[in-house]
Amino acid sequence: MIAIKTHTKEDIFDLNGSVSSSIFEIQKNEGLSFKEDIKYEFHVQKTSLDIIITGKVSTIVTYECVRCLNYFEDEIIVNNLVFSYQLNEEGDLIDLTPDICEEFLLRLSIMPICNEQCKGLCPVCGKNLNKRLCKCSEKKAPSPFDLLDNFNID
Repeated sequence: MIAIKTHTKEDIFDLNGSVSSSIFEIQKNEGLSFKEDIKYEFHVQKTSLDIIITGKVSTIVTYECVRCLNYFEDEIIVNNLVFSYQLNEEGDLIDLTPDICEEFLLRLSIMPICNEQCKGLCPVCGKNLNKRLCKCSEKKAPSPFDLLDNFNID
């Protein structure tokens, strides 16, 4: 949990650290895993009515390429975060975790590709075409729609 105390003597302070990537509750079998903890650097400024938090968070994730199924790493940096929370008499802590999780999840790739030149897998034999070509790629893979080529509308 990333939390900030609202009742402190300082009106302006910095908050740096890291938190376990388990806050995202993402399973490794979903094609994504976190290689390291989430690092954060925040600047906190309190006013009479609210608390304003600016900063950045970053980590390194491991994706599974949707084309070739190889794993690759990518650094995700969320800069220029700005959060504003109203101060109240009841709470002593403001939990930033849900807002940070939302910002991170919005920046994750839904179709991760290891590189733009990735050729993927052969649709016939399943070999990784980035490593070597196969004989299957020379042949046209059968399709259930091949029957439509001979379909006569007249």
